Amino acid sequence: MNNIDNILSGKYLPNRNSNNYRFRIIQYSSLGNDNGILIGFKPDYIKVYIEDEYKEKEAIIGIYKGNLSGRLNEYSAIIGL
Repeated sequence: MNNIDNILSGKYLPNRNSNNYRFRIIQYSSLGNDNGILIGFKPDYIKVYIEDEYKEKEAIIGIYKGNLSGRLNEYSAIIGL
């Protein structure tokens, strides 16, 4: 996370012996933005609470430095299907 600005600007070169290749570019479109990208990373797994138990799932977590819900701070994360 310390290198997020360098990664987004293309100035960061990861060490081949590290897990930095878990980073992904996530393309998206939304109202008012046809061609957006987010930087994301793939953890080993995440635990999700489903039907009274925790299940391990694969995921890619997108990183966004801004506020997702304007001044209201209603959202801190968005989970897709």
